[in-house]
Amino acid sequence: MKNNDILVLWVKAGGMCSFKNCREELLIDNIKIGHIAHIVAKSPRGPRGESAYEKDSIDHYDNLILLCPTHHQMVDSKAEDWPSETLQDMKIKHEGWVREKLLRGNSWSPPISQLCYINIPRLSILAGLYNKQVPSPLEIAAYNLHSLGIELLYLMQFFKQLLEDIQPHALSFEDITTFDNSYIGATFGFNTNFRTKNGVYVEDVQDNRFTLKGDLRHDPYIYHKFKHFKLILPINPRWITTTTAICQFSSGQVRFAGLCVVKAMNGNGDVVASPLVLGTPKSIWDDFLKSS
Repeated sequence: MKNNDILVLWVKAGGMCSFKNCREELLIDNIKIGHIAHIVAKSPRGPRGESAYEKDSIDHYDNLILLCPTHHQMVDSKAEDWPSETLQDMKIKHEGWVREKLLRGNSWSPPISQLCYINIPRLSILAGLYNKQVPSPLEIAAYNLHSLGIELLYLMQFFKQLLEDIQPHALSFEDITTFDNSYIGATFGFNTNFRTKNGVYVEDVQDNRFTLKGDLRHDPYIYHKFKHFKLILPINPRWITTTTAICQFSSGQVRFAGLCVVKAMNGNGDVVASPLVLGTPKSIWDDFLKSS
């Protein structure tokens, strides 16, 4: 498979499983758990194999579908129940769903002075949906951002400029009174005060002792109580930009502007979302200094 076909597939699927109504996020702590499956098998004897299918097209984007491990195993083990036409239809509908979620809301211009948190994999996918490319996203994702040294300054400026260039569509939490499943996958912008929970500490991040457990009783997150619901943003320490920013996530209360994608609603009615970017909000002095 060519790298470009793989990149296009991940981008158009939004980094989620394309199986009907699954939409499992396939980037976990920068590890890709997604499977790139062939719709028509490489071998005529494989699942949905077709001897007449052009060999040069087998590994092209058009014949690939992004699936979670569970659904990849299911469609290949019972190929007679999941013919190629069905998988193509699911792929088209899922990618259309991703695109529809992307276009909801109004253009969002980042009200950010300095970036404190950059979710490299998720922003890479967002950039791809706007036909923009992120430099070496997988290489960057192998490190804790705060340990990059001088390269971090370039990255922070790059992503800040990227957001200003694409001005992605985003909804506003202030406009929502009742959440339902139609908002899952949608992008929201915000500029508000958050409380911190299960704080991140400099020594743990610097010594690489911190590991996410996938449990909000232990993992760090920030939250804000809107009038009708509570927004919860889980934090992955590897995407925190600086030592100063690390301290902000343990400060008890902090104000952030940023973007997030809604992932789920838990049993308490809380809205859980993946932060794409968090930053210190602009002040009147930012615009003054820029114009000087």
